[in-house]
Amino acid sequence: MDRFGICVTLVFTIAISGNVTNYLQHASTKYHWKYDFHLVSYAATTICLYVLLLPSILWMVLRYTIISSDVEELEQDRDVTPGALELICIYGYSLFIYIPAAILWSIQINLLQWLLVLVATFVSGSVLLLTLMPALRLSRHKWLLVFGIIGCHLLLAAGFMLYFFHVPNTVPVKIIVPDLSTVKPAVVKLVDKVVNGSSNSH
Repeated sequence: MDRFGICVTLVFTIAISGNVTNYLQHASTKYHWKYDFHLVSYAATTICLYVLLLPSILWMVLRYTIISSDVEELEQDRDVTPGALELICIYGYSLFIYIPAAILWSIQINLLQWLLVLVATFVSGSVLLLTLMPALRLSRHKWLLVFGIIGCHLLLAAGFMLYFFHVPNTVPVKIIVPDLSTVKPAVVKLVDKVVNGSSNSH
């Protein structure tokens, strides 16, 4: 499965699993559930921006933060720093772990959902760091980039879970129904008073 296939599969997995989660949350109520097609566009927009924007930013940062003494070494071995297209491919492949995670996020157990966030972040971030470590070592902001990559993956996983799969903390609202047995005589008395008052005035 190539990077494009992974991203498309992830989009539809999130959209379908998110709708299944929404259905399960309202299954015990009289709520009329219907499929939310907007989840497909939301997931596609998020994933496309993430896979295209972040690698481009990382490529520019790596290009302009390489330590000057290592420039000759970089010219001898061009494979050390991946190009923008290679970074996009690496980011696309690193999102594979979110496909099974999106299916398991449908299970409405809060602790399990957050555990999956951490596992997906760790696995996906490890793929990126192991692949990019030779280039990251040459940057003067190595640790900042490492924490930035992991932080962005953590935000992505947490965002997926919170927006598409999180169980809302609903507080039951107590509906107060007035006692009509006490309201009705008062209304009748008021209407009678108005009618009798108007007839007496004539």
